[in-house]
Amino acid sequence: FRTILLRGQRRRDKERLKMKLRNSHVLIFGGGSGIGKAIAIRFLEAGATVMITGRTESKLAETASEINSPNLFW
Repeated sequence: FRTILLRGQRRRDKERLKMKLRNSHVLIFGGGSGIGKAIAIRFLEAGATVMITGRTESKLAETASEINSPNLFW
């Protein structure tokens, strides 16, 4: 029963986060791969506009085409 309550709470928390990030702008360093890429995806899911930067332009382009969101810039 506790697990079910936690899942419901997490769902509400995600909705609150979406409301807070809806009109936000986020800059992520190292967004071409790994943790930075995962963070970019989470912020985009929450409704933020995201810009990713990194050392390798080809990784950034690959990530941008993979995510394919109008709110993602690189």
